Amino acid sequence: LVGFILRPDFWGNLDNSFNLLLAFTEIGIMAVGMVYVIGNGDIDLSVGAVLALSGSTAAFLMKKADMAPIMAATFAFSVGTMAGVINGFLSTKAKLPAFVATLGMFYTARGLGAWFSGGRQLNQFPPEFNLIGRKFYVVLDYWGIAPAPDSIFYALTRAVSTQTMILAVLAIVAGIVLAKTAAGYMVMATG
Repeated sequence: LVGFILRPDFWGNLDNSFNLLLAFTEIGIMAVGMVYVIGNGDIDLSVGAVLALSGSTAAFLMKKADMAPIMAATFAFSVGTMAGVINGFLSTKAKLPAFVATLGMFYTARGLGAWFSGGRQLNQFPPEFNLIGRKFYVVLDYWGIAPAPDSIFYALTRAVSTQTMILAVLAIVAGIVLAKTAAGYMVMATG
């Protein structure tokens, strides 16, 4: 807000606003899930390490196993989900404190992620995988349905990233589930 007041020429444009959102999208997506955990009265220390494990799983499968990007991403999502299921099992059924269970998962996920990547950066992924980090216009253009120039939709798709749109959809759905469903009420009542 201070930056917008002092430098409206820099902070006041659409591109910069959405670039700031893009810079924090991964943290925002993790925060959506953490709302449920914290609302339940628990803590998850492994969330960053599980994110790294999921990313390195997808990278490993695409680079070393020549797996299609959608399959690698689905498998990586499944790995992250399994880590969450294990955390949930250890803290609810095995009666371990969530702090201890998620700390153990933190080190496990961190080690597996480093092992998958071999301790180095993996790059040069297929173009369709790289679309997820691009502006939404590039994705629409790739599919051959880019909006016409000189329209508000054109300007918006040139400014917003695909990741930011994913974050927005996840946050809206998670908010509705938490505020308007019985499951959401149970999460908040437990915490």
